[in-house]
Amino acid sequence: VAQLHGNGTCLCNAPFYGSRCELGECGAGFEYTQDQTNPAHLWVCRPCHTGLYKSAQGNGRPCVPCSHNTYAPTTGSSACRRCESRWLRVKVNEETTSCENA
Repeated sequence: VAQLHGNGTCLCNAPFYGSRCELGECGAGFEYTQDQTNPAHLWVCRPCHTGLYKSAQGNGRPCVPCSHNTYAPTTGSSACRRCESRWLRVKVNEETTSCENA
């Protein structure tokens, strides 16, 4: 969540703030997770992958797959889109980004 400077101060990554970057929440469409690419494994807000969504702000819930006949075509989705008529999405357990012709 932060970078420590030599003088003992922290530089917080948005949306976090506070003396130890302990305040702040990830917005809808983002999940609170450890950054495995950073040697310090800092906590960050990562956009939901395509096919997943998170509808509310907060750090306690992860991004989840869209339900039957809905999809999330882009990263950072806060809602799923409904498939158009005569199109459907059957496999709920996969990170599907589109609907199929029925």
